[in-house]
Amino acid sequence: MKLCELLERLNNLKQMPRTGWLLCNVPLSEVEDVAQHTFDVAAITLLLADELERGGKKLDRGRALSIAVVHDWAEAESGDFPYTALKYLGPAGTKKRIEKRVLEGLLGKLPNKENT
Repeated sequence: MKLCELLERLNNLKQMPRTGWLLCNVPLSEVEDVAQHTFDVAAITLLLADELERGGKKLDRGRALSIAVVHDWAEAESGDFPYTALKYLGPAGTKKRIEKRVLEGLLGKLPNKENT
């Protein structure tokens, strides 16, 4: 997979409403999409990192922001699992395993030093 293909897939997140809001009967026109959620998480992470650093705490800002940005990328392929579906997915941790597999599939196909 080329970088532009990955970005195309990630753009699906802009059209993917957060299912939790829909389950709470929030009108679709008011429901945030997964991309908006990801932006909000990244912004909150950045603001909290500033606050923590001002308070003398040390943290890896780059790692924190990377986690914030990437945390829902798997949903570009798997969709946004509603919390109500978790009981049907099997043993605890199944959702995390699915998301990990999808993310590895997305990122594992990107070119790197060894395979370019």
